[in-house]
Amino acid sequence: MFSIFVLLWVLYFFNPYSILEEETKLFFTVATFLFSIYTGFFISRQGVRYSQIRKQISVFDGEMTTLYRVSESFGKNIKDKIAKVLKKHYNHILKNKIWDYHLVNKTDTYKTVHKIYRDELKDERIHSSIQAQSLRITFNSLRNLQSARKQLIMLHNERISLFQWLLTTLLALMLLTALTVIPSHLSILNSFIKAIASTFVVFMCVLLYELDRLKLFESTLGENSAQDVVDIIKGKK
Repeated sequence: MFSIFVLLWVLYFFNPYSILEEETKLFFTVATFLFSIYTGFFISRQGVRYSQIRKQISVFDGEMTTLYRVSESFGKNIKDKIAKVLKKHYNHILKNKIWDYHLVNKTDTYKTVHKIYRDELKDERIHSSIQAQSLRITFNSLRNLQSARKQLIMLHNERISLFQWLLTTLLALMLLTALTVIPSHLSILNSFIKAIASTFVVFMCVLLYELDRLKLFESTLGENSAQDVVDIIKGKK
């Protein structure tokens, strides 16, 4: 972003084309107002979406941790199998450094967990009240995981449409044009101020794109939580 600022500063400093400020004042005011209102609305909405996704990830990973903790009630064999499935699930996320790996790729984690309990317990009767309660918790967690995943998929797909991006781009170009025609030829101060304003416009567009694609603070969004679950399974926490 700093390199963009320096480039714009140099371009504005040597830009001989300008229009009197009185003639551009209204154009600049309208462009600024429309751009700030429009991008402000979408940044606010994407910020809410970001928070909702982070909340659902915490719910999802909390239920995954519960699956592991509860599996201890059924002995080492089931516990180790569940641990292996969960580590495989999260290793995909950590290896690829993509928090939404299992939203865009097929996953059989839930099916495998269910199959483990079905195969391991099909010939056994549950005599312990602790095991019976643990089994109920397990299947409640699987149900909650499916619900959280559906919420994550909906939020993941809730992106700014192509038409809305087109309007945002047009407003940004409109504002940059208004800034360009303000006199700044061979004026260090004027070109400096114009470069700051133009860089801010570019930054707002980049920020909106990063929020829309959920790439802003991606490690905070999901990878740290995934690592926490793996650490719990490995006994580090």
